[in-house]
Amino acid sequence: MSEREEINHRKNYSTNLNLKHHLNEQEAISFDVDYLNFYDDNPTLYNNRFFDSEELFTEEQMIRSGKETPLHIWVAKVDYERQWNDKIRLEMGVKSVLSTFENDIKVETLEDAIWQTDPSFTSNSDLNEKIWAAYVSSDIQLSSTTNARLGLRYEYTDSKLNTDTEGLVVDRQFGAFFPTALVSHQFNEQWSSNFSYSRRITRPTFNEIAPFVYFLDPNTFFSGNSGLQPAITDAIKLDLNYKNIFFSAQYAVQDSAIARFQQQYDPTTERLIFVSENLKNATTWSFTLGMPLDITPWWNMRINATYYCLENNGYINEELTSITQHYAQINTNQSFQLPFDLSAELAFVYTGPSLWGKNRIGANYDMTIGLQKQLGERGGTLRFNVMDVLDSNRIRLSSYEPTQNFFFNGDFDLSQRTFSLSYTRRFGNNKVKAERYRAVGAAEELKRTN
Repeated sequence: MSEREEINHRKNYSTNLNLKHHLNEQEAISFDVDYLNFYDDNPTLYNNRFFDSEELFTEEQMIRSGKETPLHIWVAKVDYERQWNDKIRLEMGVKSVLSTFENDIKVETLEDAIWQTDPSFTSNSDLNEKIWAAYVSSDIQLSSTTNARLGLRYEYTDSKLNTDTEGLVVDRQFGAFFPTALVSHQFNEQWSSNFSYSRRITRPTFNEIAPFVYFLDPNTFFSGNSGLQPAITDAIKLDLNYKNIFFSAQYAVQDSAIARFQQQYDPTTERLIFVSENLKNATTWSFTLGMPLDITPWWNMRINATYYCLENNGYINEELTSITQHYAQINTNQSFQLPFDLSAELAFVYTGPSLWGKNRIGANYDMTIGLQKQLGERGGTLRFNVMDVLDSNRIRLSSYEPTQNFFFNGDFDLSQRTFSLSYTRRFGNNKVKAERYRAVGAAEELKRTN
């Protein structure tokens, strides 16, 4: 039996400076500077009690761990845009990102009333990552019914990660081009289509590459992977729209796909480690059909159904293995207009058995409901939400590694039924023009902090 006392102090703040200058009616230039600061302090105490086959207490083990990770991100960005004429619009820009963190992790075991450091888990590391990028894109009206968007982005990355135990464990420099192309065509008032190709990069989160340890029991734990590589995806997509009905088909190949928290068993230490790792590649075929259904004047529904075919290719003990899965996902969003300025929403998602890296994952489903009350023209809006209504958010994993004669079956219960109550009201003159919308220059980097 294991008991855990965990404290997770997370502090963060960010600042942004944005300037936009219109050179004339056709040209504008903008500048963005962002600074993000994150600090994570995570002390945890584990109390493990062991019993024999007759459920008699045999021994007790105390483990404590600590993790401190200050993260700093600087982002500078310059964008230029010009409307050449009625048919061509040009955008270009450059961007620079500097990310640094120091990760101090310590694990100790209580032996004879003295806390002894476990060197296999204790380490201090620091990351210095620089990214430079430049892009150009253009919107082109080819005809009255056909439009195109073409783009090209180049990124260069210089990443170094040092540890006090192994020295320089990551020294990576690489550059790559990322083209995009989209052509849209309006056949008539009812039919339209989009065809696109894109290449994109998915970098590991900072939490994944910062070494850490999270014990489930003394021999089972989660850990980070400082050597995790970015994944690059090439995707082709076709969309067809008929009135409010749409059909989509997509084919994607992801090189060095990131598979999160894959199990690794060490027969020597008899330890089971869950760590994010890179697959060789992952291939996905998907087909989606979506349509609205008006059940009654007060009950509207939208249903989306997607069929997937996944193939993941990865290494188990340096042996390339392939695993394939066909499955479906169905989600529905329903809205209800009720008396007394009340409205309700219900969202339900079902996902069939699929893949989690080299694991097979069981079916999953989730439901969210919401109730909203309009409090008059100037009274604002009151909203009540219940998330994970069915207490069903869990991950069931299974895999078999014949080279080690190792079978894994895990059930991770992430269910947490959550209730929220919110009130919103807009102040000021509703007739005043709204401020311009813009995304901060560090929007991509914010995703890597989760």
